[in-house]
Amino acid sequence: MMWFKDTGPLATELAQSLISAWAKVGVIVEQQQIEKAAWIKRLTALDWDIELQVNTVTTGDADYTLGRLYTSTANRMGYANKELDGILAEARSTADQEKRTSLYGKACEIIWRDAVGVFPAALSSTYGLRSTVKGFTPAANSQPEFRTVSTAE
Repeated sequence: MMWFKDTGPLATELAQSLISAWAKVGVIVEQQQIEKAAWIKRLTALDWDIELQVNTVTTGDADYTLGRLYTSTANRMGYANKELDGILAEARSTADQEKRTSLYGKACEIIWRDAVGVFPAALSSTYGLRSTVKGFTPAANSQPEFRTVSTAE
């Protein structure tokens, strides 16, 4: 299983937990925590058996993830499905939010049915702040912006 060091919060712990669970049923997994450049090269060359990554939707739009990872032309998973390609293309081309919601829902059903990926955990961030911290706003995508944060005495 490969992943890069800064994949996301607790990625190494999640990888070790999965590896430990598989070992209990006789599946031996070699850990490969590698540099991001090497990870990207191997990921896009489909040179992996299992890869681990955090998949956040930083734009708030389903197409950011679904259209980037699951189209046949993306070839990120070694997976191709023309029906899914059509649904994603139609969803991307409409501004009708109800239609987009329905189409992306259908896309997710196909991705789940075809077991393109396994989604073992949902990571969420919890923040605790002192009253002296100013300018911090939690982000829905768990990737807050800290440039505006300051502390007051």
